[in-house]
Amino acid sequence: MIQKTSHTTLMLLLAGSGSRFESRIPKQFLNLTNTEDNVPLFIQSVIALSKFVFIDHLILVVSKEYIESTEFLEPLNTYKKSISSMRIDIAEGGKTRHESFLKGADLVSHHENSSLMIHDANRPFISESFGLSISEQLNTLSNQRACLIPVIPTIDSLCKVSLEGENWGQIINYIPRENTYRIQTPQLIFSPILEEALAKAKMYSTGTEYTDEGSFMSSMGFKVFTFAGDPANIKITTKNDLL
Repeated sequence: MIQKTSHTTLMLLLAGSGSRFESRIPKQFLNLTNTEDNVPLFIQSVIALSKFVFIDHLILVVSKEYIESTEFLEPLNTYKKSISSMRIDIAEGGKTRHESFLKGADLVSHHENSSLMIHDANRPFISESFGLSISEQLNTLSNQRACLIPVIPTIDSLCKVSLEGENWGQIINYIPRENTYRIQTPQLIFSPILEEALAKAKMYSTGTEYTDEGSFMSSMGFKVFTFAGDPANIKITTKNDLL
């Protein structure tokens, strides 16, 4: 069941090189889940979220090397034939995730009551319960709850390790795992507040390379809230993730 929110944009990040997957072609352009119609991961991820959220605007952030490639354009053009009401824009990715996000953010329309989802192209497994939760959380975005990110509890023991000199590899200390969580996507942002955050970032540029959008929003002074993620919502990074 799709729940329509007002002006929802999906920014899909697919500018990664995929080096850890050890494939000639980045994994986001491959069909790795054995779908019968040979749909690559990035299109699978769009379709998975579209089952639960009415997406008005799709921003695809793609590396310069693949932005005009057949691996990207052919499945995208096929997908376009199956939709009618979605605006699609393409942005050239940067050298880092955060740089790619900023380039995609230049294309976001900051309508009143509009929302943005930022999602990894290599997370195609959106269960029904998680998809419905994403839809519900989008409807709670506001000036006071401007950023929401899905998290799952950490179950392994955690430690901080030295990476310097003769102490390289030595444990510095153990980190209590009770209040630690692993962060997933899609990360949700209230678009009018994102506009404020981007303006602050330009004014007080620190050169920080944020690893996700929640850390960026927090650094810009906005509260970041969490909601329950899904252990099945894995990011396909290596071939072991498909076993």
